[in-house]
Amino acid sequence: MTASGLLIQQPGLMSAIIDAGRGIHQQRGFSESGPMDDDAFFWVNWLCANPEGTPAIEWVGPAEFVATADLHVAVTGPSAKVSVNAGTQSLWETLPLKEGDCLRVEPHKTGTRHYLGIRGVWNVPRVAQSACTVAREKLGGLHKDGSYCAAEDIISVTADTPLTTLREVPAWGRPDYSSDIPINVILGYQSRWFSDVAKQLFFTSNYKITNKIDRMGYRLSGTPVKCARSEMHSEGITLGAVQCPPDGQPIVMMRDRQTLGGYPKLGCVSPVDLNRLAQSVPGEQVSFQPEDADDARASFLLRLSRRRAITGN
Repeated sequence: MTASGLLIQQPGLMSAIIDAGRGIHQQRGFSESGPMDDDAFFWVNWLCANPEGTPAIEWVGPAEFVATADLHVAVTGPSAKVSVNAGTQSLWETLPLKEGDCLRVEPHKTGTRHYLGIRGVWNVPRVAQSACTVAREKLGGLHKDGSYCAAEDIISVTADTPLTTLREVPAWGRPDYSSDIPINVILGYQSRWFSDVAKQLFFTSNYKITNKIDRMGYRLSGTPVKCARSEMHSEGITLGAVQCPPDGQPIVMMRDRQTLGGYPKLGCVSPVDLNRLAQSVPGEQVSFQPEDADDARASFLLRLSRRRAITGN
């Protein structure tokens, strides 16, 4: 195997190295980290025939990369214009690049997140068994200090055996990023602290995605959701938890959330729907609907079944 790589010509915004995350180290105070859109992350590695959890680049906005050797890459995420040397290419399929080729990705909607995978073993540093960039904690990434990728950075990859068959995720297997479909929320044990009126208001109102969103959490704006209890002991926060601070404006906790928190939690966004929320952009409206835990589990298993129908394992 030989070393190859990809030069970052234009990094986009918040261009981060991510992998499966540091979930096993949350008890030590590390945030879980990992991909905001785990569907797009899963498929970008499958398209590159990489093991599940291999690092990838997650970013926002236009980005440009130059191959420093022959290699295979893939790009996933919501609708975008993809080109190689000005020739139009597609999302959701394997792209062969020759040394010197220029890959450019221009999202159709400002604020969506895209993922770039490269076939091979990524030669990037690990902190707490993960390459994930967490800017707030100042760890991970190419320089192990939480800094985002910058222009002229090079992703070094030890190339694996070249692919003989290019892959594609069929249209029916790709995520649906529609923002007009209600997002499912599984009510938690703290939901009993919220009145029936408060819960009804939450599930019948539209909420705007504010500008105060990042990998830590998504702040929403809309009908306040008040809780009868204003103080509680801090406890572990799961991915997708819907916190309701004193002002009643919900906050959905995301990948780089803190490990502990003390705001009351109405419930948790279904894992299957969290990707759609992560791809929502400031100014968009979202709504929520309650989902039974068993139904959420069935949806999750159905997603796994659809993946296996494509991957064959």
